[in-house]
Amino acid sequence: RYRWICFKLQNVAGSATLTLNVRVLDSPGPPSNITVKDVTKNSATVTWDIPENEGGGPVNNYLIDIREISRKGWTRLTDKCRRLSYKVSDLEEGGIYFFRVTGENEYGIGVSAETKEGTKMTGHFSVGRSFSDLVMEVQVGRFHSSPTHRGHPHLK
Repeated sequence: RYRWICFKLQNVAGSATLTLNVRVLDSPGPPSNITVKDVTKNSATVTWDIPENEGGGPVNNYLIDIREISRKGWTRLTDKCRRLSYKVSDLEEGGIYFFRVTGENEYGIGVSAETKEGTKMTGHFSVGRSFSDLVMEVQVGRFHSSPTHRGHPHLK
């Protein structure tokens, strides 16, 4: 990220203008598009995209935190994640959790992004969008089959 800075100096002898292009070296902004996928009764995978503003250096690590809905404080799951996803295990079935992700670069730990809504740990199948067009066809009719034996030897 670059910023332009313009200096104008003036005294009785005259004036001078100096324009500088300054590279800002800072910690990263918040990761974008944080989502929770592959939810089961006791695990989930948190995914995100790199921050729009990496702060002047590439993000080389992420910190992942979790918070139960009934708690106010966050618990650190890991401070060493180098991918854009993290699988969380050993969660309580039926529990509702929030997740937070923070990027880190060589200049420091950045701004966090967190899930807006809690994620409920459930092992139940939920119907997704791909099943919305499913149509079941049922045919109703009379089926007749002649008996092979009519119960009396003289009847045919």
